[in-house]
Amino acid sequence: MTDHSVSLIITTYNWPEALNACLRSVLGQTMRVGEVLIADDGSEVATQGTIKHWGSKLNLIHCWVPDTANRPAVIRNRAAAKATGDILIFIDGDCVLAKNFVHWHAKLSSPNTIVSGGRVLLSSPETIEYLGEGLLGERVSNNFKFRELHLGFLRDLINNSVGTVRTCNMSIMRRDFVKCSGFDESYVGWAREDTDFVIRAVRSGIKIRSGRCACNMFHLYHGGEKGRVSPNDHRLNALTLDRSRVQPIKSMFNSLDSDGDL
Repeated sequence: MTDHSVSLIITTYNWPEALNACLRSVLGQTMRVGEVLIADDGSEVATQGTIKHWGSKLNLIHCWVPDTANRPAVIRNRAAAKATGDILIFIDGDCVLAKNFVHWHAKLSSPNTIVSGGRVLLSSPETIEYLGEGLLGERVSNNFKFRELHLGFLRDLINNSVGTVRTCNMSIMRRDFVKCSGFDESYVGWAREDTDFVIRAVRSGIKIRSGRCACNMFHLYHGGEKGRVSPNDHRLNALTLDRSRVQPIKSMFNSLDSDGDL
């Protein structure tokens, strides 16, 4: 079954082996998305070969910007601008989706809501094993985070702080994404552009719904995140202090209306 109201946006940069594993899990979904947009932040030709391979199996749209810097906010906005679905699901190209991942995001989606899913971080040996054989060990596959639970109204009450939302696993109605003017493109380099977006979204009246134990994924190992300092910390601190600001400093969506007309 294909849901043409859903657009899946996958961010990638020069890791075609991981993207291949990610797209394999997309193909295995119980609910297929209408389109898959590859938000490519300047990858080289090897990634194009992976996209060409999967293009005959999935409706892929390749969105690419030159590799001038680490610009996830820019490329996600470009992909979202090309998306035609009512629901935008954002993931990273080093994520492997549980088979009901898209089904649950579509089920939990509603206006004025961000759905924040969960993830299991794989170790370096587990990642090497998976990329080589396409298999996951029993310890990983039986992780409690991969239980599917119908939590009803509790999803709007638990784990709904700004810090729980990551762009490796979140969804939002396209109209609401445009209402928030998308990601702030002044963020260049690793991290914080997702937290900036969520803070502004909450200020504009959007709530956070937990997708834990529903919208589940494995995240391939790519180095430690904990304790890592981002060059964008000062930008996020400025937004936090300016409690009235809801618009990004720089975004291609700034001039769009709430219906997302381009």
